[in-house]
Amino acid sequence: SSSAAQLLLFKHAVARLTKFENQELIHDFQTYRKSYEDAKCAVIIHYFLGLAYLIEQENESAVVYLDKVIVDPNPRFRSDASFRKAQAVLGLDEIEESRDLIEQFIAEYPNNPLRAEAELTLGNVVDMLGEVDNALRHYYLVEQHTEDRQLLAQAELKISRILIDRRQVDEAVARLQAFIEEHGDFPESIPVSAALATIYTDADQPRVALGVLKRSLDQ
Repeated sequence: SSSAAQLLLFKHAVARLTKFENQELIHDFQTYRKSYEDAKCAVIIHYFLGLAYLIEQENESAVVYLDKVIVDPNPRFRSDASFRKAQAVLGLDEIEESRDLIEQFIAEYPNNPLRAEAELTLGNVVDMLGEVDNALRHYYLVEQHTEDRQLLAQAELKISRILIDRRQVDEAVARLQAFIEEHGDFPESIPVSAALATIYTDADQPRVALGVLKRSLDQ
């Protein structure tokens, strides 16, 4: 049945991705595509081809298949494909188009689980375009949409860099310390501790910097 075929394809794709077998997934799903291009399960084939090509940084191919997902009558993967397309377009150095696509994704899917990653990515994109205040606004929004420590750490590192550039060192230190206090038992805090240690080193406080790093290693 169509439902059974879709489930089998989904499980096959997840198994390949879990093992980082992206090229094997591409080979398998290109084979399936030739037989099931017009079937209901085609949306799953196109989605995972787009995702695998994106992971492999074959961005032009990724866009081709993600576009197929976006226009497919089945909306199951449409929101995810919309954001992944923005990432692929960014990989093609189409920065302004990527910004527009991410803004459209956020507007259309404000409660999507990818919202935090989208805010972080959009912050990076507008930062590249020289819109630092706008970038900072998006970095601040990350914590409102996720509890993922890796995303939170990345956002804090971006925020602290901007604050340091603006010579708002005390605020940067306070934010990094607060993150370490809350997440210090987890490996995601290590780059945050390193950033804090760098601030102290640059402030000619090497002993304090060493203490920060030592606490990070002890935890």
